[in-house]
Amino acid sequence: MISIQSSLTELERSHQFREAVLECYLRAVKNVSHYGLELDEEVTRQFRKHISGLVEEIFLGKVDLLAESRATLRGLLRDFRDATLPTLPTGAMSGPAPRAPSTRFSIPWPRPTATARPGCGPPSASCAAL
Repeated sequence: MISIQSSLTELERSHQFREAVLECYLRAVKNVSHYGLELDEEVTRQFRKHISGLVEEIFLGKVDLLAESRATLRGLLRDFRDATLPTLPTGAMSGPAPRAPSTRFSIPWPRPTATARPGCGPPSASCAAL
């Protein structure tokens, strides 16, 4: 009888831990949306919309959706960075050059025009390709 009670206590702790981890993950993803830099109003609006959809999927707590959400979040962040990068002044971002936009997520980001933006310098082939 003691072992059954002990097992139930461990199961309850495990469930509480799972709920706490899921809540932390949800809050972190919501914070990503909340603190997205508003460099381009439409891009930021679309980013937040897609993050909200991801939060809804995570909230379901299904293991397969949770596993997929990591890659989805990474893709959303990468696409957001790539979509807003042309709005930054030249040299504002250090580190590796951005990769071509992902086609996996098919996010309808507004495409920048090939005209020069203030502080961006002349349009580049990579900007026009977006």
